Amino acid sequence: MWLNLSLKDVEFKMKIEDYLPNNGELYSNGNWTRISCRIKMGNVINYSSDRSEIFLSLQIDEFKEYLKDFLNNELDGEITAYDSFEPAVWLYFHRYDMSLDADIRLRNLLNYFTKHRLVLEFKKDNLKNLYQYLCLITSEISKDDDSIIELINIGVLSDS
Repeated sequence: MWLNLSLKDVEFKMKIEDYLPNNGELYSNGNWTRISCRIKMGNVINYSSDRSEIFLSLQIDEFKEYLKDFLNNELDGEITAYDSFEPAVWLYFHRYDMSLDADIRLRNLLNYFTKHRLVLEFKKDNLKNLYQYLCLITSEISKDDDSIIELINIGVLSDS
């Protein structure tokens, strides 16, 4: 299932696949999830990445908990960012306006990092939708949950 968000003038789509739940032991699940992403801004930006290994399943769990705490104003004050093992994405929390910046390093066609970066700002409503999506991916809630049905009905979640 795809997450479809509108970030000002930017269309952002993401799909997380191959998530496996943690068995309860710290760092017991080191499998990579596969993340597909589409970022489009008019005729200026048209970026896509298919099934990239960016986050481990355990990182999806950790980030989901960070995001939950952030949305509930319960995130430890010393925590300002979430870093993945893969050096392609940094996530920065901003308490003053309840937003999150995703700082993405772009790769070229040969899969090498370029000097180019893209920073996307997620406001509170989009962060709530992202959190619901992560709850769906991690099977904390199902496709039959009212909140997920609503997101499907308004096009935030889709099969394509």
